[in-house]
Amino acid sequence: MLPQLLANSGIENVNVKLEYVSFARALSELENRKNTIALHFAKSPDREKKFKWLGPYYEIKLGLVGLSRHSKAYPNIKSIKDNYIAVVRGTLVEDILLDRGFPKNNMLLISDPVSGLKMLNAGRIDMLAHIPSVLRYLAKNELEMNESTLEEKFTLQTGHFYFALSQDFDDEFVLKLQTVLDEMLDNYDFARLYTKSNLNNKSRS
Repeated sequence: MLPQLLANSGIENVNVKLEYVSFARALSELENRKNTIALHFAKSPDREKKFKWLGPYYEIKLGLVGLSRHSKAYPNIKSIKDNYIAVVRGTLVEDILLDRGFPKNNMLLISDPVSGLKMLNAGRIDMLAHIPSVLRYLAKNELEMNESTLEEKFTLQTGHFYFALSQDFDDEFVLKLQTVLDEMLDNYDFARLYTKSNLNNKSRS
């Protein structure tokens, strides 16, 4: 997606190196390394001050996912506090849970959602906090799990994906990319590229 965005912007002689890293490393790279762009980032008040932004380009829903065979209902945030929940370290859902008073000692920080799904399937955790649609994709395509074994138990927040850029990028450059991104979204080009890229298994938040 990013190479296409740069190409449509008419920007030449740009060497783009694409690399999949953990979310914690992506945050570190954005803060400490020049000319860094991260895909699939959700905004938070703290992040918004630290980085520059392109988007939004994709709507997301953050929630708690458990096994469908466990039918207990969770009507509010208080009702989930006795559960043991895995969260990808540094993601927005970690901040949301802590801000809403979820106890730290009931939260397991992990490096990626696939390991969380394995723990969930093995009964080592009660729920996994992430993007439910991404977890269903990963369960089917990475672990060959039946998607029907997963169930969204509680919705935490809706939001959007953005490109996050390190602060050293020129504002005119960012504005130019935003204009082209808006045009791509209007023409449905970006939705096609998003689907084609199969980046669901690399989604962040």
